[in-house]
Amino acid sequence: MLYPNHQHRSQSRHPPRTDYQDYQDDDDAYYLPTYSRPPPQQSAGSSRRRPNPLPKDPGHIHFYHRHRDDRDSWAPSGPNPDLAPQPPRRQSSTTTNSTSDYGVHPRSRRGRSSSASRVARSKSSSPRRHATPLPTAPSLPQPSLSERETLVRQRLQTTFETYVFNTLPTHLLRVTDMTLVARNEVWEMFKPRIESLSDSHLAKLLLEQDEEARRLGVSVIDPQVLAPFTKYIRAMISFATFSHRWDNGEPLFHELPSKRFQVGRRSAPSGPGYQKLLKFCEKARMDYDCEYVWTDTCCINKESSTELEEAILSMGVWYSEAGVCIVHLGNSSTLEDFMSEPWFTRGWTLQELLLPRKIRFYGRDWSPICPAVGEGRREERGGKDDRDDQRVNDKDNDSVVAAITKVTGIPEADIRTFIPSCTRVSEKMRWASQRTTSRIEDVAYALLGLFDVTIPIAYGDGPRAFYKLMSALAGHCTEPDFFAWTGKPSSWSLALPSSPQCYGPQASPFQTDLVTPSTSSALALGDPAYELTKLGLRTRLVFVPAYCEPLEPTDVHTARLLLTPALATAGADPDIRPPRRRRPTTRVRERAVTDREREIQVGRGREREREREYALSVVDYDMRPGPPGYAALHAGRPHLCMVLERRGRGCGWVRVARPGALSVRFRESELLPVEEVCLLHRAS
Repeated sequence: MLYPNHQHRSQSRHPPRTDYQDYQDDDDAYYLPTYSRPPPQQSAGSSRRRPNPLPKDPGHIHFYHRHRDDRDSWAPSGPNPDLAPQPPRRQSSTTTNSTSDYGVHPRSRRGRSSSASRVARSKSSSPRRHATPLPTAPSLPQPSLSERETLVRQRLQTTFETYVFNTLPTHLLRVTDMTLVARNEVWEMFKPRIESLSDSHLAKLLLEQDEEARRLGVSVIDPQVLAPFTKYIRAMISFATFSHRWDNGEPLFHELPSKRFQVGRRSAPSGPGYQKLLKFCEKARMDYDCEYVWTDTCCINKESSTELEEAILSMGVWYSEAGVCIVHLGNSSTLEDFMSEPWFTRGWTLQELLLPRKIRFYGRDWSPICPAVGEGRREERGGKDDRDDQRVNDKDNDSVVAAITKVTGIPEADIRTFIPSCTRVSEKMRWASQRTTSRIEDVAYALLGLFDVTIPIAYGDGPRAFYKLMSALAGHCTEPDFFAWTGKPSSWSLALPSSPQCYGPQASPFQTDLVTPSTSSALALGDPAYELTKLGLRTRLVFVPAYCEPLEPTDVHTARLLLTPALATAGADPDIRPPRRRRPTTRVRERAVTDREREIQVGRGREREREREYALSVVDYDMRPGPPGYAALHAGRPHLCMVLERRGRGCGWVRVARPGALSVRFRESELLPVEEVCLLHRAS
């Protein structure tokens, strides 16, 4: 802003101000040019800063922030004949952010009676200098077209190398000559195609890259923009996986030709296993245009422990990245034969059913179980799978999915779209409880892809492999249904189950009636921070006041207990279900009730002094209502319970093995304290 007389600053009547006064005003952030005036007299105890000298520069504009209290109590120093006397300004009744709250030169107030006159004067008068605009957010860098093309080629090569050496299987079978190829051979074969990218493909990748950058809200040079390149590489190197039941005479790794075994190799294998492999390769190439296939019979070098361990840990990723999974059902021709099909009873076929995005079932004579269906189901899935094209996918067939659900008990939504995670442990274990494997260790190894966890692979561990799996799940799972197992505990921890059969049909009353994934997440049930330690499984439980007495005889792995509730509502006992048979509670009421028995305690035996104490603990309590440290047990809702045992006071608790799931219902809601306990690995 220029001086009011529009003269040069060096020719102004008034000399430039050489000092300034700073007034504390937090809500006014504007500084306007003004004439110099003598500083006000300050007392000795004033909190305002004293004027500081400024350099005597005639071309310097000095800004002065005036306090709104003295906005009209001063005038420019020295007479100014060009300025006419102005009437005193009317005080504003409200504090605003307008120019009426700030002191400006009187001449700057002239002509501000209407907004129209200001607009007209601004168009006709000479241009004036305005204040520096506020800084804006920096715009995202946009490289030129040549730079973008170079960036696309570099990203495509990097994505191609990462995909080949980290996502593809260790060996693939090339269907044109039935030769095994390693990852480096695949990289050498496709590298020229990546380097000689055509202009049409380059333009398509540029467009998809820009769309992905706009979707993510980042620049095109951001490293996050990699989805279009992964999609392009996946479509270029599309391979099929083979799922079947092993028979005698399956071809092995060293029986097929490869670059490693070209010299002195034996003749091509023969037999029903090799003929089945040839038919699989034919279907993959003719029906799904796949040049490469993978099968667990001949594409894994089982003589190498390193390659075998990598195959077991990465098999879930390979099935999910495959273009299609071709399933051969040797005993089926129609959907009605699924009930007697051995393929649905094997342990490894569970992840081969759920993890692939596209699957196709062929019968005993290699004819499709069901004909092709329309594309309606694929549209409902919203095109989640970029590899979906006009090929047939049996997961889009409602009849096939319904038949699989009837045989396996797996919900249709999980068959169509399954996401590996450490949630719903009891439900997934129930799916695997009816399946068998040839090796004991494969019971655990076949479930790694479903839970997306890794454990050390060592054939020879036996049942210890499943203990390792449950230990890994205890460190990731947060749901209370992790404790919904019954039967024999693990030999390495009494707090963990010994096999998937512990989550089988005998535990289904809890799994189907008490907790579902939706209700568990909505109610935030139980303690999500339970963890496995050196001593045992540490968690927080609610102890229900009840008297537990063992009944004779007691089995090694199961216990029969008489439960007598201590919480009675209106003189009636809550509905607590004992394990097997329920004896009349009058047998317990015949004893004299003392004051000690009326208190909230657990572990009351037949005698007043005994070795063992028992407790009834609730796992899926609700922590939301009530004060801190207390949990709610809702009326009418079944709660999962565990029976605990200890040798005496001061000793740790041990979970009692039972033949079935135990639940408790209350006629009225109860508010009980939450206690932290450690379920020991072994009895003390």
